[in-house]
Amino acid sequence: AAVIGTGLGTPLPGITVNFDTADAQWLRAYAHLLAGFSELVLAIDPTAAITQIRDGRAAIDALNASVPATYRNMYDMEFGDYIDYAAMVLTAVQVQPDADRTRAAQAHFLTMVQANREFWRLVALESDNSAEWIPNKNQQSATGLVFPADTGQLWLRVLAEAEAVLTGNALIPYWRLNPGAGIDLNALMQNPPEVDLIGMIQGTGLVPYMATGRVMNWESLDLFTRMAGGNAGLFMVMLN
Repeated sequence: AAVIGTGLGTPLPGITVNFDTADAQWLRAYAHLLAGFSELVLAIDPTAAITQIRDGRAAIDALNASVPATYRNMYDMEFGDYIDYAAMVLTAVQVQPDADRTRAAQAHFLTMVQANREFWRLVALESDNSAEWIPNKNQQSATGLVFPADTGQLWLRVLAEAEAVLTGNALIPYWRLNPGAGIDLNALMQNPPEVDLIGMIQGTGLVPYMATGRVMNWESLDLFTRMAGGNAGLFMVMLN
């Protein structure tokens, strides 16, 4: 709404976008992004944790109903739901993830990078300018969002660094490790450990996945963020 000059709550004008061959690769990349995150959720299966917390909350509410008070517990009214949500998340993740699903998630994310890269190759070949979704440097987007000329070039650099992290060719920095050492995400997703939040924060739980090598840098993402200015978040959502 802000990009096309309308306020929140204002009906948006109709926008026609012509999806073409390049955009099909964009959609394929986005499908793999969503599938990857879905596999990560399924890898920890939060059903039991949600059921446990929900049943406990129901028991507490039933007990409160048996001893009615003039005023409702203010702490519960203000923070109760948020505490329940946090308890669901913290309880759900303290499990042994399904390795088949974490491996599937990694594969989806790598395919996302490949499809996104193919999108930028194909969109660069386009010579028309007809209701474009994500344009090349000589086109305009039908959405009204202005894409700087070097958007594709910088996003490809972001994708390259993401791929390096996913394959273990670049390590994730960790607060207790010196430069030149980090966490190997490839090893972690191929053989995930039983999640121990305290051990992972302290470091012991991640020792088997620590290695020496090139640590990822934020230079590409920083350059992209500076190029996008205040619309960096929106660009990231659109470009996946």
